[in-house]
Formats: sequence, structure tokens, C-alpha cells
Amino acid sequence: MTIRPVFYSRFRCKASACRYTCCAGWEIDVDEDSARFYKTVKGAFGDKLRKNILTENGVSLFRLREDKRCPFLQDDGLCEMILNLGEESLCEICREHPRFYETVGDAELQGLGMSCEAAAELLLSEKDLLSFAIEDDEGTEDSNLLSLCQTLKIPMTESQGRFDAAFGERLLADRFDALADCETMDEDWARLLLDVKTKTPDAEAFDGVVFHNIYQYIFYRQLEWWEDYGVEALCRYAAFSTALIRRLILSGTPPVTALTHWSEEIEYSTENVEILLKALLP
Repeated sequence: MTIRPVFYSRFRCKASACRYTCCAGWEIDVDEDSARFYKTVKGAFGDKLRKNILTENGVSLFRLREDKRCPFLQDDGLCEMILNLGEESLCEICREHPRFYETVGDAELQGLGMSCEAAAELLLSEKDLLSFAIEDDEGTEDSNLLSLCQTLKIPMTESQGRFDAAFGERLLADRFDALADCETMDEDWARLLLDVKTKTPDAEAFDGVVFHNIYQYIFYRQLEWWEDYGVEALCRYAAFSTALIRRLILSGTPPVTALTHWSEEIEYSTENVEILLKALLP
């Protein structure tokens, strides 16, 4: 059985049109198959490939430039690797990002990480409550989050399936200091957190669909942890994170920026996710 958000199949990389390129600021691992292939590439580009691959603790990596950009990211935002060797030449992490795959019971959960601008835009553009495609030998059926959890035998109640803004705000106020224990990847994030902590949003408008969907996505994203921490902890983590993203948006941060920045700092750090899950235990 495979499960994925309905917007998953609509994902397309924005390439040079992306404002928040995934080809900068990240350590880029090179899988063994790709590393072996790169050693066989001939000519000037092959020489450049090998010059820009280093090995640390037995792991091959691309040698990032001083500005933390991939050495094959051109100034026009296009990938020199694709231009020279085609998309099939990309290493696994570049080929798969921002897709993720997790196993829960007998099901493979598929999704898109929100550090990707295109993925964040897809989630934010959903006009109805988020639904998920459940595919098995009998076909594919769309399901809401509560039905999905029933399928996975995860004991979620109807009230837990929706974002409670007041509850999220209480969690944010009570457990905000847990964010100080998280590793910070970008100084801008620390500044944004200070703004959220010290400033009241200009408006208290609440778009239920948008924030319900963010909440449900965040809960779904961390379902692999439900047996370790329990459903209630995952709900609290999702409510806390959604309230934080909501505060950023209401304080003037563009929605896509708020979502991608949260994802880079929290979603893509297993350590930070666990810090918050533990801090938010009932």
C-alpha cells in the first residue's frame, strides 16, 4: 500500500524560476552508484566533476563553493550537470528531492518536503481540506486524514484531525523556549523567531483551510514517530509548528517563505523534530 497527498503527482521542479534554490546551503551527498559513474565521465566536464567531489568519513560529497552553492549551479539557476549529461545523471538526493518516503506498518508514505518552493506552493494552493491518495492492489481511493489513520490503525480522534488555533497559540507561548534548544541553520531564522516572540501580529485573520492543511501535512509528515511518542504528541507538535508558521505569516512573512524556512530549520532536521516532540509531550 502506498499513501501520498493528492498534490504529490502535480509536483514539478521550477528549476531556474525558483527563488529558494535547493542547490545552495545544503550538504549534498553523492550516492555510490553516481560516484562511480562520475569517475567515468570524459572531457573537461568529467575533470570538473572529479575536482568537485570530496570524501569525508567514507561518504562522497560535492565540494560547495564559498557561498555554499553547488559547484554545478549556474548563475542563471540551471544545473550544469543536467545540461551536460541529462537529468538521469543526477545523484540520488538531487533526483529525489524534495520527495520523501517513510514506512508505517505495511504502508509506504510518500510526500514532498516543504523546503521546496514548488511543494510549498502546492500545499498552500489547496482550496479544500487536504486529502490523500491510498493505493493498493484494488486501486486508488482518496481519503481524508482521519480515514487514513483508521486505515493505518492509528487512534486519531476527529478533533485531533483539525488545527485549533487557540490551542496552538497556548503551546507556542508555553513551549516557545524549546526552539532555543534546536540547532539553527540560518541567522535569518533566529531573527524571525525573535520577531514572533516579541511582536503581536498585525491581524488575527484566520484562513481555516490553509492552516488546517498545514497542520495535517505536518502531522502526516511525522507519522513514522507515532509509536514512539504517541498521537497526542504528534498533534501537539503539528499544532505548535502550525501556530509558529501562522504567526510568521500574520507578522508579514510571505506564506511560501514562512513554510520553506520552517521546513529547512525543523522538518529537515531529525534532531530538531525530536527536541520539539519531547518538549511537547503531554
